[in-house]
Amino acid sequence: PNWSITYTGLSNYPFMKAFAKQVTISSGYHSTYTVASYTSNLYYNPQHPTFDTTGNNTANYNSKYLIQGVTISERFDPLIGIDVTLKNNWSGAISFSKDRQETLTFVDQRITENKTSKITLGVGYITNKLYLPFTGRTKRYLKNEFKFRLDVQINQNEQEVRILDQPGGDATGGQLMIAILP
Repeated sequence: PNWSITYTGLSNYPFMKAFAKQVTISSGYHSTYTVASYTSNLYYNPQHPTFDTTGNNTANYNSKYLIQGVTISERFDPLIGIDVTLKNNWSGAISFSKDRQETLTFVDQRITENKTSKITLGVGYITNKLYLPFTGRTKRYLKNEFKFRLDVQINQNEQEVRILDQPGGDATGGQLMIAILP
């Protein structure tokens, strides 16, 4: 079940009204389940699932379908996010997000886990009187709302591979990324 929650009620409290136009707290969760591919199992016998097509009892369960892999993805985007617009039209935002993807492949009996943690810090300014300096001698202003925003993101990714029937796992990758998003 995917969900998203946004709360803007803090803007109505007197201690927030003194300096902020709008305060938004948000959280969200999104998940998917994906089957990579599947084919019909030629050894499947609906009357006796542990028997193969020649009638021999293999003591192994033969399923109706052969599945190559399964992926489960879940994302808290954001886990917690706060966005504040001040009375002087400056805005600030901070959010923390987490993402995880687990892939089980039946061909090589591996589980691959990718985890990401992301922190975003943002600052912005909103105006509805943007001056256009290249319009000649007359001063022209844009009448619509114009938003400037600068975000800095810090992402930490980790990847781990586990082989079924073996204890522990091996870290196979990871990185720390810092991005500036104008």
